[in-house]
Amino acid sequence: MLLGASATALWINRAQAISTLYRWFSPSPRMRDALRPVADTLVPDWRRDSGWPRSRYSAAWRISELRKLGKPPFLVVGGVYLDISIRPVRVSKLEDNEFYDLDTPVVGCGGSALHFGQELYRRAGIKSRLYTRLGKSDQLRAIIRREPWIRGRRPRIDRGGQSGVSLHLIQDEGQFHTTFTHTGVVARLSWSDIKHHIGRRAQRGGVLYIAGFFRTGLCVDLRETLARFPYKLLVCLEHGRFKAKANPSANAALQLAFEEQLVDVYLCTDAELCELMSACGLVVDRRNGPAAALTYFARQRTPPQIVVVRSRAGDGTALAHVLFGGEVFEVAGQGAPPPHGIGSKGRFMATFVHELVTGRPDEDPRRVVVHAAEQAVQSWVGHNRKERDVSPR
Repeated sequence: MLLGASATALWINRAQAISTLYRWFSPSPRMRDALRPVADTLVPDWRRDSGWPRSRYSAAWRISELRKLGKPPFLVVGGVYLDISIRPVRVSKLEDNEFYDLDTPVVGCGGSALHFGQELYRRAGIKSRLYTRLGKSDQLRAIIRREPWIRGRRPRIDRGGQSGVSLHLIQDEGQFHTTFTHTGVVARLSWSDIKHHIGRRAQRGGVLYIAGFFRTGLCVDLRETLARFPYKLLVCLEHGRFKAKANPSANAALQLAFEEQLVDVYLCTDAELCELMSACGLVVDRRNGPAAALTYFARQRTPPQIVVVRSRAGDGTALAHVLFGGEVFEVAGQGAPPPHGIGSKGRFMATFVHELVTGRPDEDPRRVVVHAAEQAVQSWVGHNRKERDVSPR
């Protein structure tokens, strides 16, 4: 009976017991390395339960651990919208007039979360779990049901609200397009709805991709939620276009998450980086280029360990600037990316994140990050390989 009670107490406090054993064996790398996989199997959250902060482990460590898994789960969080595209728009200013020469409007679903999942599936055949919020739009729900890349349960339906809607006015020559968006119930997407499910699915590791951050309610409890997620969960975030003064509470929450190293990978454009820096109270001149802005940002604030800035050179060539290990690397593409195509950035994002977690676990972290950026830039301009090269790099 005493033995049974002792065994029960040991099992209940197994995280603390494993942490204690880990400290005892720290002087012996062989014993420590032998204990670690056993501990990860029995108690995946033993590091967190022992009180170790998430920042104790680097993004490079998480990437290496996910590469050991082979096929880590992808968990995509963000808004999905009913997209209505109208072209060709031959005016640059709204006016009191009516035009009759439009092509047939295209109706579909959009949003950076959806485009990321679609491109990941097209590139590598990987299905993802989608966490979003839909409203009373039978058309959008019907489209979502036909998406082959979504794994598991379908998105939550909020029948008391309107789904997000985006109207895209695409210029005749395709140089740019103007978007009008109603966020609808996407603005109510919160961690309270999804954090427990994400924690269970990523217990042994995975990739969390947060898209369109400023259009959701994910700023509430952001720090507390990310700090409690499994340590082998690689957190990637892109917020899309936003106005620095539009949502001060979301700005503050994101800056705090960056400072505490709760976000591993931050993806943005040069314009978005400058807008974020403005929200942080930093003055930056875009004319100095993404490299200068990124270097200044790293000196003045605490950015995530991996920052990728997507931009175009003066001649239109695709560029990426990568901050990793205190250094800024420039990667140039072999050509120009699509001219502001809807969803074109999804190829870049999906390629970069997928390349990060695919390959040998012992590969040099700097080479991993730069190679992922090279592949992402090439996929953005349409020169990516049709089939993934699985040979050792």
